[in-house]
Amino acid sequence: MGDAVLYEPDLACPAHDGVVLATDVYRPAAGGRYPAVLQRTPYDKRQYPLTWPLLDPRKLAAAGYVVAIQDVRGRFGSEGGFVPYLSEADDGAAAVEWLSRQPYCNGQVGMYGMSYMGGVQWLAAQRRPPALRALAPATAPFDFQADHFRRGGALALGLLLTFVLGVIAPNRVLRRGGHGFVELVDDIDRLAELARRPVAAVERHDPELAAWMERVIAGDGVPERPPSPAVPALQIAGWHDVLLQPDLDRFVEMRTAAESQEARERTRLVVGPWAHAAFLNGVGELDFGVRASGAALDLRGDMTDLHRRWFDARLRGDGDGDGEPPVKAFVMGANRWRDLDAWPPETTTLRLHLHRGGGLAQRAPEPSEPSAFTLDHDDPVPTLGGAILLPAGYVRGPVEQSLRERRPDVLTFTSGPLEAPLLVLGRVTLEAWVDAPGDVVARLCDVDPGGRSFNVVDGILRVREPGRVHVDLWSTAQRFEQGHRLRLQVCASDFPRYDLGAGGRNLIYHAPDRPSALLLPLARE
Repeated sequence: MGDAVLYEPDLACPAHDGVVLATDVYRPAAGGRYPAVLQRTPYDKRQYPLTWPLLDPRKLAAAGYVVAIQDVRGRFGSEGGFVPYLSEADDGAAAVEWLSRQPYCNGQVGMYGMSYMGGVQWLAAQRRPPALRALAPATAPFDFQADHFRRGGALALGLLLTFVLGVIAPNRVLRRGGHGFVELVDDIDRLAELARRPVAAVERHDPELAAWMERVIAGDGVPERPPSPAVPALQIAGWHDVLLQPDLDRFVEMRTAAESQEARERTRLVVGPWAHAAFLNGVGELDFGVRASGAALDLRGDMTDLHRRWFDARLRGDGDGDGEPPVKAFVMGANRWRDLDAWPPETTTLRLHLHRGGGLAQRAPEPSEPSAFTLDHDDPVPTLGGAILLPAGYVRGPVEQSLRERRPDVLTFTSGPLEAPLLVLGRVTLEAWVDAPGDVVARLCDVDPGGRSFNVVDGILRVREPGRVHVDLWSTAQRFEQGHRLRLQVCASDFPRYDLGAGGRNLIYHAPDRPSALLLPLARE
């Protein structure tokens, strides 16, 4: 097969109501009919840093595929009005069927893409378009109400404001003629400052978008959680991604409750050490090695190669499978990939108790007074690394934590040096006894022999009633090396990542009758 590729821009794909969705198509220049893959984006189909990281359309087209990239309704080249996620189920199904009927398509269609472009796949799949055979969502939302813009009862303020003001608003302003665009850019650059009055910050530039944002804050404005579909999915996630746990939970749901046996058996999961939509070996302030990069993927090729193997198996029927294990997880610390038969893997629970004076150990706590932590609305604990999506001034992923740990409103509990490596593989939880309502932010860190502390995984819980609570720190795959120490941070804020809860003083207990503890899932080496 020759490798010449034909590029056809702005083809007109009609939606169910006649709205035209602009679609760029890459396909083999030679005649014939080929399987097709579709990406649908609100971020401009020609914004290549956002539409090409997972799959080079020229490379896949040269391998005998049709690749279509489409602007969703109301964005860039497409007609209509845009409300986030509102029309994506129907429009996505219509786009799949339109693509399957083109004379160069053999009727087999897959979907791919990251972030919003992954979420639209779950929405389209619930409409069951007959031509849709496989999905490949990466770092993608699916439970749009419960865990996209919220976590642990707190509003994911930084993510919501970045999405609305920094990503969606600029094109809307330009489509209206561009009046106020310069002022909008200036506001984007001071987003953290505007986080204290987020709706007002958006309303100044786009009242309709601000009204949608108010609905989201009130618990409305996004679709219901779509069911697990009948088509299998290649799910790609990142340990430092803002949508990590939803991706893992969806995988479990797909493997156990998808609508077809094929989807239950064939769905795959790949989890790297990545931050959101950045499949690099350098994440935050750490380098996890060449094997971690999306350009190498354990020295088996790049992301396009991974997708090609997936779609070859699903759309071409090449062999019984794609040659991938059910789960491929990158273990940080060891900096090696690990093949697993299932997620979560089989583990045992290590219970590390909090102790007065800042200790973290297996032994039960002795009688002691609780430790106090506070929230000052005028000086909250600032966001520093983690699974975030904020402006460029906020580094995503693992960041050295000394600045945060020196604050008087951040408690730290640290283990002794490890006598042997510790492999944590699964969901981490803080079981905490607290004295008052308010936010509890917990963060597990890896402290090296030189004293440098790097965040591994974290969580937040908006506590309504005092007593024993469980803070979900989400999941990780981290090997803590011999001589390293584990550190737990506890505080009452992480701003502007989350909105601020109730202010004031809180207590965390570490006594025999109220033994707060960090629960770690341990796996065999």
